[in-house]
Amino acid sequence: MTLLDFARPFVGKVAERPGSQQNPFILWCHEFTSLKATDDETPWCSAWLNMLCALLGRPRSDSAAAISWGVIGAPRPLSEALPGDDICVFKRTGGHHVAIFLRYNGARITVIGGNQSNNVTVADFPRADLLHVRRLL
Repeated sequence: MTLLDFARPFVGKVAERPGSQQNPFILWCHEFTSLKATDDETPWCSAWLNMLCALLGRPRSDSAAAISWGVIGAPRPLSEALPGDDICVFKRTGGHHVAIFLRYNGARITVIGGNQSNNVTVADFPRADLLHVRRLL
Protein backbone atom coordinates (compact mmCIF):
# COMPACT_ATOMS: atom_id res chain seq x y z
CA MET A 1 0.00 0.00 0.00
CA THR A 2 1.33 3.43 -0.89
CA LEU A 3 1.22 6.47 1.33
CA LEU A 4 -1.29 7.97 -1.11
CA ASP A 5 -3.56 4.89 -0.93
CA PHE A 6 -3.56 5.13 2.86
CA ALA A 7 -4.14 8.92 2.89
CA ARG A 8 -7.08 9.18 0.46
CA PRO A 9 -9.79 7.89 2.84
CA PHE A 10 -8.98 10.71 5.30
CA VAL A 11 -9.88 13.45 2.78
CA GLY A 12 -12.95 15.30 4.00
CA LYS A 13 -13.15 13.14 7.13
CA VAL A 14 -10.63 14.81 9.48
CA ALA A 15 -11.06 18.44 10.56
CA GLU A 16 -10.33 20.69 13.48
CA ARG A 17 -13.25 21.28 15.83
CA PRO A 18 -14.50 24.77 16.70
CA GLY A 19 -13.70 26.64 19.88
CA SER A 20 -12.41 24.70 22.85
CA GLN A 21 -13.45 21.33 21.39
CA GLN A 22 -10.61 19.11 20.17
CA ASN A 23 -10.60 16.44 17.49
CA PRO A 24 -9.26 13.31 19.26
CA PHE A 25 -7.90 11.94 15.98
CA ILE A 26 -5.71 15.01 15.46
CA LEU A 27 -4.55 14.78 19.09
CA TRP A 28 -3.63 11.14 18.44
CA CYS A 29 -1.63 12.20 15.38
CA HIS A 30 0.30 14.64 17.59
CA GLU A 31 1.43 11.64 19.65
CA PHE A 32 3.59 10.58 16.68
CA THR A 33 5.78 13.69 17.14
CA SER A 34 8.15 14.74 19.87
CA LEU A 35 6.03 17.88 20.50
CA LYS A 36 2.92 15.87 21.49
CA ALA A 37 0.67 18.94 21.19
CA THR A 38 -2.58 18.81 23.15
CA ASP A 39 -4.87 20.80 20.87
CA ASP A 40 -6.00 20.68 17.26
CA GLU A 41 -5.05 24.34 16.72
CA THR A 42 -1.33 23.50 16.73
CA PRO A 43 -0.24 22.98 13.10
CA TRP A 44 -0.68 19.28 12.42
CA CYS A 45 0.37 18.60 8.82
CA SER A 46 3.58 16.95 9.99
CA ALA A 47 1.83 15.07 12.80
CA TRP A 48 -0.65 13.58 10.32
CA LEU A 49 2.15 12.54 7.95
CA ASN A 50 4.16 11.07 10.83
CA MET A 51 1.13 8.98 11.82
CA LEU A 52 0.65 7.67 8.27
CA CYS A 53 4.33 6.80 7.92
CA ALA A 54 4.52 5.13 11.33
CA LEU A 55 1.56 2.89 10.54
CA LEU A 56 2.99 2.00 7.11
CA GLY A 57 6.53 1.46 8.39
CA ARG A 58 7.95 4.30 6.28
CA PRO A 59 10.70 6.74 7.24
CA ARG A 60 9.38 9.64 9.30
CA SER A 61 10.65 12.78 11.00
CA ASP A 62 9.14 12.39 14.51
CA SER A 63 8.89 16.20 14.48
CA ALA A 64 5.89 18.51 14.42
CA ALA A 65 7.87 20.86 12.17
CA ALA A 66 7.02 20.46 8.48
CA ILE A 67 10.52 21.55 7.45
CA SER A 68 11.93 18.47 9.25
CA TRP A 69 10.76 16.37 6.27
CA GLY A 70 13.34 18.07 4.04
CA VAL A 71 15.93 15.44 5.05
CA ILE A 72 13.73 12.33 5.30
CA GLY A 73 13.87 9.77 2.51
CA ALA A 74 15.63 10.48 -0.79
CA PRO A 75 15.55 13.79 -2.67
CA ARG A 76 13.73 13.81 -6.02
CA PRO A 77 13.50 16.47 -8.69
CA LEU A 78 9.92 17.65 -9.21
CA SER A 79 10.10 16.36 -12.79
CA GLU A 80 10.51 12.81 -11.38
CA ALA A 81 7.96 13.07 -8.55
CA LEU A 82 5.43 10.25 -8.50
CA PRO A 83 2.10 10.03 -6.70
CA GLY A 84 2.31 7.39 -4.05
CA ASP A 85 5.25 7.82 -1.73
CA ASP A 86 6.66 11.23 -2.66
CA ILE A 87 6.07 14.22 -0.41
CA CYS A 88 6.47 17.95 -0.90
CA VAL A 89 7.66 20.54 1.60
CA PHE A 90 6.53 24.11 0.94
CA LYS A 91 7.32 27.47 2.46
CA ARG A 92 4.25 29.40 3.52
CA THR A 93 3.37 32.39 5.64
CA GLY A 94 4.24 31.66 9.25
CA GLY A 95 6.29 28.52 8.56
CA HIS A 96 6.22 25.49 6.31
CA HIS A 97 3.85 22.80 5.09
CA VAL A 98 4.31 19.12 4.18
CA ALA A 99 1.92 17.00 2.12
CA ILE A 100 1.75 14.00 -0.21
CA PHE A 101 2.42 14.66 -3.89
CA LEU A 102 -0.42 14.06 -6.36
CA ARG A 103 0.52 15.96 -9.55
CA TYR A 104 2.30 18.93 -11.02
CA ASN A 105 0.36 21.23 -13.35
CA GLY A 106 2.96 23.80 -14.42
CA ALA A 107 2.77 26.58 -11.84
CA ARG A 108 0.78 24.54 -9.28
CA ILE A 109 1.47 21.36 -7.33
CA THR A 110 -1.51 19.32 -6.12
CA VAL A 111 -1.13 17.48 -2.81
CA ILE A 112 -3.12 15.64 -0.15
CA GLY A 113 -2.32 16.97 3.29
CA GLY A 114 -3.48 17.53 6.81
CA ASN A 115 -4.09 21.02 8.18
CA GLN A 116 -4.99 22.40 4.77
CA SER A 117 -7.82 24.84 5.61
CA ASN A 118 -7.98 23.02 8.97
CA ASN A 119 -8.88 19.71 7.28
CA VAL A 120 -7.36 16.81 5.38
CA THR A 121 -7.90 17.98 1.79
CA VAL A 122 -6.62 17.94 -1.75
CA ALA A 123 -5.13 21.38 -2.43
CA ASP A 124 -2.89 23.24 -4.87
CA PHE A 125 0.27 25.08 -3.83
CA PRO A 126 2.42 27.39 -5.93
CA ARG A 127 5.46 25.75 -7.55
CA ALA A 128 7.41 28.83 -6.43
CA ASP A 129 6.86 27.83 -2.78
CA LEU A 130 8.25 24.29 -3.16
CA LEU A 131 11.36 23.62 -1.05
CA HIS A 132 11.74 19.83 -1.23
CA VAL A 133 10.41 16.72 -2.93
CA ARG A 134 11.34 13.54 -1.05
CA ARG A 135 10.65 9.85 -1.72
CA LEU A 136 9.73 7.93 1.44
CA LEU A 137 10.56 4.34 0.50
